[in-house]
Amino acid sequence: MLIIKKIEIKNFKIYKEENIDFGENKFIMLTGPNGYGKTSLIDAIEWCITGTIKRLELKHSNRCKKAKEKKRVENSVGILKNKNCDRDEFVSVKLTFICDGEEVTILRERKKDSLEIDEEFEIVGRISNENIKEKIEKIKTENSFYKYNFLDMSKSYRFMETSRVDLKEQVSDFIKDRNNINHLIDNLNEKISEIDIKINNNKENIVKNETEKDKIQKEIENLAEFSDIKEYPNIAAYIGDPLNLKSIEEAKNVDKLIRGWGYNYVYENILNLNKSKNAEKNKKELEEIKNEFIKEENLIIKFIEEKFYEKEKRNKISDKISELEEFKDILNKKFNADASEYDSYEVLKNNFIAKKKEYEQLSNEINLIDQNIRELEKGSKIIEIFSLLVNNKDDIIDEYRNKGNVNCPLCGSSEVFAKIKKDDIAKYSSEYLDKYDEILKSNFELKEKKKGALDGIWNSFNVFLDNFIKNEIKKLKENNSRIIGEWKRVKKFFELINKSSLTISKDIIKTIDNEIETKCNGILSKEDAIRIHEKVYEVLKYLQYAELDDIKMKNYSKSIVIIKSLFNDELNYNKFDYNIMVKKLVYLKYYISSKEIEDKSKELNIYEKKINELNNKNEELKDIKETLKKYTDDIGNRLKEIEQTEFEDVGPYLFRIFNKIIKHTNIDGFKFKRDSSRVKGESGISFLDLEENNIMNMFSEGQLGVFMISYFIGNILKRKNENLIESFFMDDITNCLDDINVLSFIDIIKYLINDENNGMNQLFFATCNNNIEALFKNRMEGFNIPYKSIEFDSFGMLNKSNIKN
Repeated sequence: MLIIKKIEIKNFKIYKEENIDFGENKFIMLTGPNGYGKTSLIDAIEWCITGTIKRLELKHSNRCKKAKEKKRVENSVGILKNKNCDRDEFVSVKLTFICDGEEVTILRERKKDSLEIDEEFEIVGRISNENIKEKIEKIKTENSFYKYNFLDMSKSYRFMETSRVDLKEQVSDFIKDRNNINHLIDNLNEKISEIDIKINNNKENIVKNETEKDKIQKEIENLAEFSDIKEYPNIAAYIGDPLNLKSIEEAKNVDKLIRGWGYNYVYENILNLNKSKNAEKNKKELEEIKNEFIKEENLIIKFIEEKFYEKEKRNKISDKISELEEFKDILNKKFNADASEYDSYEVLKNNFIAKKKEYEQLSNEINLIDQNIRELEKGSKIIEIFSLLVNNKDDIIDEYRNKGNVNCPLCGSSEVFAKIKKDDIAKYSSEYLDKYDEILKSNFELKEKKKGALDGIWNSFNVFLDNFIKNEIKKLKENNSRIIGEWKRVKKFFELINKSSLTISKDIIKTIDNEIETKCNGILSKEDAIRIHEKVYEVLKYLQYAELDDIKMKNYSKSIVIIKSLFNDELNYNKFDYNIMVKKLVYLKYYISSKEIEDKSKELNIYEKKINELNNKNEELKDIKETLKKYTDDIGNRLKEIEQTEFEDVGPYLFRIFNKIIKHTNIDGFKFKRDSSRVKGESGISFLDLEENNIMNMFSEGQLGVFMISYFIGNILKRKNENLIESFFMDDITNCLDDINVLSFIDIIKYLINDENNGMNQLFFATCNNNIEALFKNRMEGFNIPYKSIEFDSFGMLNKSNIKN
């Protein structure tokens, strides 16, 4: 017996930290409002044992079908960790079991907020009992804990979406395990597949051998067609040509030399053909050059004399235009530039020198005026005194008279000084100062006037410079356009000259005529060229020359080198005769092939033997395959019949449990009907009533809930000796049952828990219904079944005072 005694939780979902001791109670009731932590407690137990929470894992996979979505952090946050714990804190759940009377504790920890199973639980402490240790180790590989030990509403809804094939897999728990038979069928099918592979491999080898056989047969037929030629022609192709052959080796050597006779003939002729072709090409090119010269003779001679056929020469005008466009900006220095900078343009230079001289003379005059102004601005003692007297006369006179002075401070006269008015005093000083200011002002005005004249000199030169450059550029552009136009007319001539490698000179026409006369010798007549070409092509075609397409297209250059290597140029060949060459080569082929036919026939027999062996092997394999297929079909048909019989018993078995719980229903029975498919992975079952209506289409919510309870209990009873962990979990499964059905359900649970042989030695039951809580307590106490009631009165908070044994 293996049941859960205690749990310690840290940072798991709604729980920050919680320790709960269930004791050895058979019934654990979790009560409280929705969202307070009942399901999370059950999740913690499942996660500690399996490393996942199956109901959440399935929903998460359905929501996040793509790998990209599964990796998104926001899709996993909160799936495991308490929302208030730090990122680096671990989630930790520790479970203590009672296993065959001993306590065993396991621990699972994780930092990552994820349901990915990347660690095993660890066993805390040492287990001395090997049997117990073996049981705990088996739990690590347990992958059906959620399937058999849990029942919640999620399972009910998923059941309604179960396919025909998946339903067969689920209900198969209630029929006998025939893994050995299925394994045998798999092995037989695997053997059949292996035989198919061998048959196909043999077929491929047969095709390969047939291909080789046909190839050899064709070679024999080709060799045999020369069997009628009995004599070697007695006309010698070269000095030393043997008229009586003594061996195949000699025949093969003679065959090579006779072929050389043909190649030697071809070589001499394609040299002439190639020479004629090249001479004709040269003549055509030279005549084209000559025609171009005649069309523009005068212009071409002019271009040759001035070397305008050179790109650099033609570009000089464009360069001069660019130089002039930059020139004005470079020389915009007033008259600070040196006259030598204008050496390229005499008119411009003379104008510059004249204007610069004017400019410098006027500059000197301005400097003299500036000097005069500076002298005037310095003034003298009398100007200072007169200015002081004029500007402060009232104060000076008043102060002077107030001190009792009656005589004039300058002339000493008391009579004049006493009568003179203040305004008349320093009158002459003021007039003197006015005349002085007038002189200074006239100097400034003269300076400004001369400065204006100075700017005029520069502006005059600048206008001249600008107009001069514009005119020069205009002339150059006109000249450049003319040369460009002329170049278009003669461009083709000079391009042809460059391609021909002729030397450009004033006597170019004489050079062209000489080239036509000297390099165009050896041109064959059209008739001769065609006749020789056809003869060459005929010989090479018979000799199966590899580059025959080049010869056909009259591309001789490449073949000249190749063909020269195909004959012995030191051998003295006689006059070539095509018919004699053919007869000699045909006889040599017959002579050589007579021995080769014998060898090929032996090779042909070997391939025929291989083909027969492979065909016989395939017939044997087909017989074995048919026998195995018959065995597989017979076993499959028998297994299908047995499964159908057993599936027919599952319906009544589950209906008996269903009928004990439900009190009012129009369903008169269950039937599971297997389809006729024998293909693994495709066969399925249908869930029907006795009239063969599909029950999946008929269930109400309450009926579905009762059926899932029946299915859950049926599995517990059926697997009572197979479940490693005998603790089971039911989460709010009764919320769709009416009161009468709830009572029936509680009575069944009561009897199951009370009998240790039923396979259920501990049940965790979660509900938010106070009436169901009261009914369970009443029934447990009435049967003296030890239970523990855990009440949740806040989020993740247990009411310790209400935990009752």
